[in-house]
Amino acid sequence: AGMTLEEKVYQLFIITPEALTGVNEVYAAGAATREAIGAYPVGGLVYFRQNLKSPEQVRDMLSKSKGYFVDRIGVIPFLSVDEEGGQVARISGREEFGEASFPDMSEIGAGGDPKEAYRVGTVIGEYLAGYGFNVDFAPVADVITNPENTVVARRSFGSRGASAAAFTNEVIRGLKEKG
Repeated sequence: AGMTLEEKVYQLFIITPEALTGVNEVYAAGAATREAIGAYPVGGLVYFRQNLKSPEQVRDMLSKSKGYFVDRIGVIPFLSVDEEGGQVARISGREEFGEASFPDMSEIGAGGDPKEAYRVGTVIGEYLAGYGFNVDFAPVADVITNPENTVVARRSFGSRGASAAAFTNEVIRGLKEKG
């Protein structure tokens, strides 16, 4: 209720830290980030591989960014990443983070056990929350209807709607449980 209309509109957007600050590659939150949040208190930031260098760096960057948002707008921002597992992983499988990687979700779906999807969600959710992320743009909920679709073929749990939904729900459940 205390936000201006302009501030409420800013809250509708999640953008990259580069778009927020105008800096070519962001991997720290300092004066430029604080000033940009002061001018443009967006709803959150989405981070990609180039922003994530080490566990300590990520924790520090996200913690400072969160503090700048809370100080400026009084709301915890969405600090997000696209960490699906398989081919779309910004953190797992990278030596500097030490987080185990997962196979593509198509393999998880083909395995036929939704409990494995839940396990994937809890593991990813736990390490993302530990770094300070509070949103994961995962899992992909698409159902493969065209086997030639190379965009989501490896990222989808399969071609049967009910089965894909069950696996998707289990990943979501695991992510939610870990915050």
